[in-house]
Amino acid sequence: MTVIDLIQEMSRKRHPRKDKLHNDYFSLKQELGRRPTYLELHIKGGSESIQYRQDFNTYFGFLKWAEDLKEIEQEVYSLYEEWFKDAEKTGMAKSY
Repeated sequence: MTVIDLIQEMSRKRHPRKDKLHNDYFSLKQELGRRPTYLELHIKGGSESIQYRQDFNTYFGFLKWAEDLKEIEQEVYSLYEEWFKDAEKTGMAKSY
C-alpha cells in the first residue's frame, strides 16, 4: 500500500456518510444511464434525500462536491448558490 493509498483510505474513513451518499448516487446514475433528478434520488436512491441536503445544503452542492456538474453548470451554481439554497428550502404549493 502506497502512502497515497493510505491517505485516501484515511480520508474515506473520516467521511463514511458522504462516501455512502456518493456511492448511492453513482449506483442510481449507472442504473438510470444518466444523472438522476433530485426527485428520482429521493424515490429510488439508496440514501434518504434529506441527508444530501444536511451535508451539502443543496442537490447541486452535492453534485459539485461529487464533481458531476458540467463546467457551465459549475459557473451557474457558483453565481446563484444562495438562490439554489433558498429554492430548495422554500415550500412549494400547486395552484390551479
